Parts: sequence; structure tokens; C-alpha cells
Amino acid sequence: MLSDLIRDADIRNRYGLEAAWAIGPAMLMSEWTRLHYRGIKTTADKFDLILDDFYVAGVVMLTGEHPELKGGLPQRMRPARGLGNGGFGAVALAARADFFKAGPKAYDRVITKGVSVKSARAFSGSVMWFAADQLRLLVDFTRTEFDARLLVDTDSLTKATFYCDREDVVTVRLSFEF
Repeated sequence: MLSDLIRDADIRNRYGLEAAWAIGPAMLMSEWTRLHYRGIKTTADKFDLILDDFYVAGVVMLTGEHPELKGGLPQRMRPARGLGNGGFGAVALAARADFFKAGPKAYDRVITKGVSVKSARAFSGSVMWFAADQLRLLVDFTRTEFDARLLVDTDSLTKATFYCDREDVVTVRLSFEF
């Protein structure tokens, strides 16, 4: 495990850029983050390591509401006509692509093959229903593809191991905000 191996790091720098843009019934968001460790010390070695992550996401309001940004942050969506207020609520479609990559020394020094990966990419698609100001339903599908196979399980009887290089996740979330 990463935290078990690292004893200390001389310097940890985190850099990032993010942007968001709302226009009409649509909003685009993106962020890039780099984590740069210098002088990582393990029980046997000292080295540097870079981790990068980038995503781009978009949302479109099918019912015409306009997403808002305030101070660079997306604000809570309020349907023009929610349930109990003469309407159906608001409906949105969203998509996101996310990319992670560890520097070339990751496998050599820190990450064990089969336990973690050097890179991954994920793609998500969502449908959101904002029934009222405080009630939201989200249905999301995300597929993540890894650069190498990950150990999923080991059968305790046969000792057979099971690996996977892809993960599919469906999330259904009902949110009450107050």
C-alpha cells in the first residue's frame, strides 16, 4: 500500500487549474491537478513522483433552466416549475471524461502491479431530475478503464485469482437538501 511504503517526503507541491463556463441552458467545467512529490523516502530508497489528473464535464438543462456560477462555483439548480408548483421539475443530461496518470517511476518505486495502476480513464453519463428546490434524483453510469489488470479477488478454496482491467458502476442517488 502506498502509505505503508512512504516514510517521508521533502516537498509536496500541488498545482491546479480549473475553469467553468455557463451559457444559456449549458455549463462546461474542467480541472487539471498535478501532485509532485520531491524526495520521497521509503525504507530503501529516495525519489520523486508526479501524479496528474484531468477532467472535462458538461451539463445541458433539457427543460431550459440556466445553470449559474457564483464565485466560480456551480450553484444549486432550482427548477423553474417544480413538483407541487404546477410543473414537472427540471431535467438535465451530463457527461464527464476523467484521466489519471502517474509518472514513469510509479511502478518502479511505489505502485505494485495488480494492486494499483499507473493510468486510468473514466467516462460518465448522467440523467438528473430536479423535482423541487430540495429534491433531486441522479442516475449515473461510469466506465473506468485501467492501464493494467487489477486484482479483484482470490478464491479462498482454490486460490484462483481474478483480475479486471475495467470497472462499470451505476449510481442512483436520491438527495434531499435542506
